[in-house]
Amino acid sequence: MKNFFQIRHFLKKLSGIKLKNKLLISYLLLIIMPFGIFAIMSNFRVYNAIETLVSYSAKHSFEQSGLFVSYKIDKIINTIDVLLVDKKINSTISQEPDKLDIPSQMLDMQDLSRYLRSFQNQDEVFNVKLYVKDDFLYSSEKVNFLSFQDAKNSDWYEDFVKYHKKVIWVKTTEQDYTTKPDDSEIKRVSAVSAILDKSNYLNFLGFVRIDILEKNLSDILKKASSTKNSVTYIQNSKNEIISSSSEKINNNWIFDSNELENYSKNGMYYGTRDLGKEHVILACQKLPNSDWTLVSITPFSEITAVGKELQNQMLLMFLLISTAAYILAYVISSSITKNISLLLKNIRLLKKGDFNIEITTKSNDEIGELIENFNSMSARLKFLVDEQYRIGLEAKNAELLALQAQINPHFLYNTLDMINWSAINNNVPEISDTVQTLSRFYKLSLSKGSNIIPIRNEIEHVKMYMEIQNMRFENIFDFQVHIDEEVYQYTTIKIILQPIVENSVLHGILQKDDRSGLILITGHVSEGVITLKVQDNGIGIKPEKLKTILTHESNTSGTHGYGVRNINERIKLFYGEQYGLEYNSVPGKGTTVIIRIPAGIPVQTQ
Repeated sequence: MKNFFQIRHFLKKLSGIKLKNKLLISYLLLIIMPFGIFAIMSNFRVYNAIETLVSYSAKHSFEQSGLFVSYKIDKIINTIDVLLVDKKINSTISQEPDKLDIPSQMLDMQDLSRYLRSFQNQDEVFNVKLYVKDDFLYSSEKVNFLSFQDAKNSDWYEDFVKYHKKVIWVKTTEQDYTTKPDDSEIKRVSAVSAILDKSNYLNFLGFVRIDILEKNLSDILKKASSTKNSVTYIQNSKNEIISSSSEKINNNWIFDSNELENYSKNGMYYGTRDLGKEHVILACQKLPNSDWTLVSITPFSEITAVGKELQNQMLLMFLLISTAAYILAYVISSSITKNISLLLKNIRLLKKGDFNIEITTKSNDEIGELIENFNSMSARLKFLVDEQYRIGLEAKNAELLALQAQINPHFLYNTLDMINWSAINNNVPEISDTVQTLSRFYKLSLSKGSNIIPIRNEIEHVKMYMEIQNMRFENIFDFQVHIDEEVYQYTTIKIILQPIVENSVLHGILQKDDRSGLILITGHVSEGVITLKVQDNGIGIKPEKLKTILTHESNTSGTHGYGVRNINERIKLFYGEQYGLEYNSVPGKGTTVIIRIPAGIPVQTQ
C-alpha cells in the first residue's frame, strides 16, 4: 500500500513537469541508462585486459633485456679467455724489461697494440688494455697499456690479491686518450682478469681489462622500462649501481644485495611489493659469469594508468554519444514547444533590459494572443525607458550648465581684463601672465556654450589649468602630454580631464612630503575607441576608497568624489554604458585614471 502511494506521488510530480522536460526524462530512462550500464560493464572488462597485457609486456621486455646483457657478458668472458691463453701476450709480458733494448720493446708494443685493437668495436668491446710491468717502456702508453702501479692504485686490485677471482667487473671513468684531449671523461664498465705466472700461480704477470661503454648497457636497460617512470638497473654484490635506465633512482627502489639474492635464488623473480608509499612490480634475476643482478621496478599506478586512459576514452565516447542523442531529443522536444520557448526567451531578454524585441508568430491560439500582448507590453516599456533616459540626460546637462552659470562670464572677463591692464601699468608681468592664462582657461571652460568640443581644446584647457598651478606653486609639477596625433581629429564632451587632473594635484601630489611630482596624460585610438590616461606619482588611493570612488556609496567629501562621478555618469549617458572612467591606484606610488570614449565625431564635421 505504501509503495502504491509513493508511485502515485511520483506520477503527480511528473504531471507538473514541463512537456519538454518530460520528453527528455523519458529519453534518459529509455536510452541513456541501458547504454550507460553496457558501457560501464565493457569498460571494466577492457580495463582488466589492458592491465594484464601491459604487465605481460613489461615482463617480456625485462626477460629480453636480461638476455641481451647476458650475451654481452658472455662475449666479454670469451674474449678474456682468448687473451689469457694467447702465447704472444704471455711470452711478451713475461720477459724482463731490463734485458730488452728499446727497438725490441717498441716492436713488441706495436705487435701487441695491433692484436688488442683487433678485438675492439664500439658495440661490443670499446677498448682492451694490458697492465704490464712498470719497467716496460710502453707501460705508460695509456691507450692499450697501463703499468702495474696503475693496477695497484685501482679499487679492484685488492680483490685479486685476497680472493684470486677469475673476473672482476668494475665501473670506471677515465679520459679516452684515443680522442681529442678536450673530450669529457667516458663512463665504462670493465671486466678485469689476471694473467698468472705459469711457474707460480700466486704471481701476476699482468692484467687484461676489457671496457664496454656504459651507454650501451643503459640503452638496453631503457628498452626494458615499459612505462615512463619505471626504472631498470644493474647492481653488483657491493650494492653499487653499474648502469641504469635513469640517472636518478628513488632511494626506496635500491635493494641490499642479500635481499636481491633471496628474491632471485630460484631464477627470475616477478611480483608486486610496497616500496615506501608506492605499490610496484619488482623483477630481478642474477646475471651469469658476474656478481650482477638485473633489477626492474615499475610503478603499479602506471600500468593501471594505461587502462584508465582507455577507460577515460570510452567515457568520453559515451558522453559524446549521449550528448548527441540529448541534442537530438532536445531539438525534437523544442519543435513541439517552439512558441512557448520563443516567448520565454524574449521575456528573459526583456528582463535583461533589451526592449528592441518583437515576436512574429502565425499562431492564432491562446499562445498567439499571449505573444501579441507581450509585443504591446515591450513596446510600451521601450517608450518609457527612452523617455526616462532623455530626462536623465537633460538633467545632467542642466546640472553642468548650472555649475557654469555660477560664474557670470561678462563680469569675470571684465574683471580679469582690468586686473591684466593694472598689472601691465604697474610693471608686474607675472600677474599679467597669470590673468591671461586664467582668462584663456575660463574661455575654454565655457566654450561658447557648446557641450561638444575638439579633444585638442580639452587638452589645452588642462594645460592652462596646470600652468596656473605651476605659477601658484613655483613649478613643483612636472606636467607632460603625449597624445597620438590621430586623437586630435575627434571631439569629446567638455571638462572631463580638468577635474581628474585637479584631483591628482590636490589629493595626490600635494599630499606627498616633498609636495612635487609628475602628471602625465597619454592618449591613443584603437578599434574605434579613444583611450586617455591621466597618471600621477602622488600618494595613491586606499583600496577601500578606490572601490567606491565612482559610486554613490563614496563618502568622499567636497567636489573630489562628486566631480569624477559626474564625469563618469555624463560619459555613460552621452556615449553608452560601455564607456566611462576606470581607476587604478597603488598607495604610495600613484594613481592612473583611464577614460574611454568612442572615436565618433571628427572635428572637421562639426
